[in-house]
Amino acid sequence: MKPRSEAVGFNSKVDTKLAQTDGARMFANRLKKNLRPLGRWAKQQDISCYRLYDADIPEYAVAIDIYEDWVHLQENAPQRSID
Repeated sequence: MKPRSEAVGFNSKVDTKLAQTDGARMFANRLKKNLRPLGRWAKQQDISCYRLYDADIPEYAVAIDIYEDWVHLQENAPQRSID
């Protein structure tokens, strides 16, 4: 599997209501939980680029990096136990 990568504009709001499955809700909640302290910390330290998520949930094997107003999403190969 070849990793895919794309960048999109960043809106710092994570809407968990859009998630339609338990796994998607869990992933949205993780992003929301990570964004609160990391966003504050980055602002206080005048840091504009940081990693928001790094494949903490095996079913969502992606890395999400914030670069100023852009999001970089990189898909990693899933674990062998994931279909």
